[in-house]
Amino acid sequence: MGTYPNVLLIDEYVLNIHELAVFGLSDDDVEGPIVRVIGDAYFYFSHSMQCDFKSNLLSLKGRLQKTSDAALYCFPAYKKSLEYAISLIDVNQAAYRPKKIPRTGETISHFIKK
Repeated sequence: MGTYPNVLLIDEYVLNIHELAVFGLSDDDVEGPIVRVIGDAYFYFSHSMQCDFKSNLLSLKGRLQKTSDAALYCFPAYKKSLEYAISLIDVNQAAYRPKKIPRTGETISHFIKK
C-alpha cells in the first residue's frame, strides 16, 4: 500500500465541495450533499488498495483548509460550507458515520440548475 495520497481523486472531492459551497451562497441547504461527498471520500479511501487511508484524509482536509483560509471575508456562507466539510473529516476515525443522513439520491446534481 502506498503512502502517497490520490491527488486526482482529492482534486475531484475538493471541486465538488467548492461547487456546493458556491450553491450555498444563494441560501441553498448544502449540508446533506456535503455529507454525501465526504462519505464518498471515506468509502473510496477506505477501500482503495493504492493509497493510504489516513494520508488521503489528511490531504483532503488540508486542501479544504487552504481553500477556506483563502476565501474572501465577504463570502461567509462559502467559508461556512467549507468549514462544515472540514469538521466532518476525522483522520482518527476508522469508519465513517455521518452526523446527518442525506435524503436518498441527493447529490450535487440536484443543485445544478439547467
